[in-house]
Amino acid sequence: MITLPNKKKTQKTFPVPSIFSKPYQEVEFLEVEESSISEADLEQIVAIVAATASPPASFAAIRNSRKWGEDKKSVLYLRNALSQLIDSNRLCGNEKDGFSVFNINH
Repeated sequence: MITLPNKKKTQKTFPVPSIFSKPYQEVEFLEVEESSISEADLEQIVAIVAATASPPASFAAIRNSRKWGEDKKSVLYLRNALSQLIDSNRLCGNEKDGFSVFNINH
């Protein structure tokens, strides 16, 4: 907003359009079926988490791991895969705090 004084000693306010704002657009997320997550990818995630030098492994570390090679997985795919691994007690943790291999003695 810009406020300009006028000759009558009152102020007028005018809205200023932002050149940086983008119009709001709804984004539709596509669900990834659990059956479409390969067992090899699940094993790869467990291997990445287990090989982490300083556990817990962050989501970014899992996603950006060199072990994926050229086949970098999408955020949604990895979130669904991690959820499946947590539900099956193969991993524990969350995206905020990081992920660790599930410890039976824990």
